Amino acid sequence: MPGAFEHWAGLRRRLWQLPRPHGEQPLDRSVSPLKLFYDLVVAVLAGQAAHHFRNT
Repeated sequence: MPGAFEHWAGLRRRLWQLPRPHGEQPLDRSVSPLKLFYDLVVAVLAGQAAHHFRNT
């Protein structure tokens, strides 16, 4: 089980580290098409909800 413990310990270290300074981005950062589609769906749903609440 040391492999599972090391995996969770590494995840915990990455989640609890200080945020990057503003403007410092990794050079190999990329976004998948699925993530872009998810963001589009969330934006459309927020727009639809705003339109619905404005008209009620």
